[in-house]
Amino acid sequence: MNKIKFNIKSNLEILKIRSVRFSKYAEGKARLNLYYMLISSAAGLIISTLMLLPAPFFLAELSPNPARLVFYPVFLAAGIFSAIALKRGLSNSFLIRTMCVLMSALTLGAAILTGVFLSPDSPAVFYPLLIIMLSTAFVVRPIAMDLLTAVMTVLFIILSQRFKTPDIADYDTISATGALMMSWLASYFVYYTRMKDYAAQNELYKLSSTDSLTSLLNKRSGEYNSLRYMRSNGTNEAYTAMMLDLDDFKNVNDMYGHIQGDKILAAFGRELKRAFRSDDILSRTGGDEFFVLLRNIGDKDIIEQKAQSVLKICGVLNETFGTRLGVSMGIVIVPKESPRPLYEQLYKAADVLLYKSKRGGKNKYTISNYTDIKAKV
Repeated sequence: MNKIKFNIKSNLEILKIRSVRFSKYAEGKARLNLYYMLISSAAGLIISTLMLLPAPFFLAELSPNPARLVFYPVFLAAGIFSAIALKRGLSNSFLIRTMCVLMSALTLGAAILTGVFLSPDSPAVFYPLLIIMLSTAFVVRPIAMDLLTAVMTVLFIILSQRFKTPDIADYDTISATGALMMSWLASYFVYYTRMKDYAAQNELYKLSSTDSLTSLLNKRSGEYNSLRYMRSNGTNEAYTAMMLDLDDFKNVNDMYGHIQGDKILAAFGRELKRAFRSDDILSRTGGDEFFVLLRNIGDKDIIEQKAQSVLKICGVLNETFGTRLGVSMGIVIVPKESPRPLYEQLYKAADVLLYKSKRGGKNKYTISNYTDIKAKV
């Protein structure tokens, strides 16, 4: 009985770990799917064009068939969507997965249309190939693609039996069923292989991009993520940059030792994460310096609340560690209608305001719109 309970508990833990793993890489999978959709669309358009124009000159049985034009709207729509989504940095995992499944459904629907209704006197050559190709084209849970291919294949077989001659219909049934079985095996193998590789790559990226002490982004990764945002969504929405510097932190190290100093930095990093949203960009840029980019926030009242929450963090840490820690901040608001700064300009503007806070007595913040400070940088 105890062994059964242990096995159930172990299986539940495995399922929990897998669930966390798949949700953890949702944004990365979404971006991969957009690339795969763009590549698949381009390949589909090229192959459709080759089958419509040059192929008949090399293979006599492939006569020019305008019916193959039904694939063009599907591939064009998917290609345009994926290109725009990549340019704008879209990362809505559910929406992108839905679009991948929809593209697959429409492609198989077009294959059924051409294979059954527009070419009733010949076997549907492309449908079995498309089942296998589409089952491995995207990073989508196998159950979703397996259900889609099963439903579409049943529909294809029914229509073939209804509208084609018995011999051709039987051929289509056997080839489609065999392709369906192969697609199920391929989808599971490719999906879990991709996820295993992606998990390993993600772990390596995390190690190379994260500050080991505070678990925030390191300077290089913080700059990369900020640039990526500023060049995508940041081109048409307000955002705010905050430069933070712990006041006289060298004195803390001298008085309490570097081990205690590291504990304080680690605690500050944890509390900083709690004070901001999960999609804000937080990085440690130096020993006791931090940079925060708040996405889609340009309201001064909200920014001041955030600054006050950072000041309170130091109060909590002082009570915990018995220190007299303070934090100075330089805050630059980039309004929606403001000229777009380069990252270096934004960073320097926040740095200028930071040292204005330092000169003004420390443990305080200075806020300015980018339009007001840009002349100084």
